[in-house]
Amino acid sequence: MSKVVCLAEGVEYWRDKKTVLLLRCPKCHKENYAPNIAKGICTWCGFDAKSLVQEYENNQGNKEDNH
Repeated sequence: MSKVVCLAEGVEYWRDKKTVLLLRCPKCHKENYAPNIAKGICTWCGFDAKSLVQEYENNQGNKEDNH
């Protein structure tokens, strides 16, 4: 079973599958257009949720290095 992490309101990251879903944009707060949900890019303002994934992965790496 894949673990889902909520990176921001409306942004889900499936860690096991390395998939990001942008349901609602945290920047413009609009609901995303269905075909772009799995792309992780907001239809309306162009926000790319992959930046949140990169930030999350970097923070996870830092936590593991500190232990």
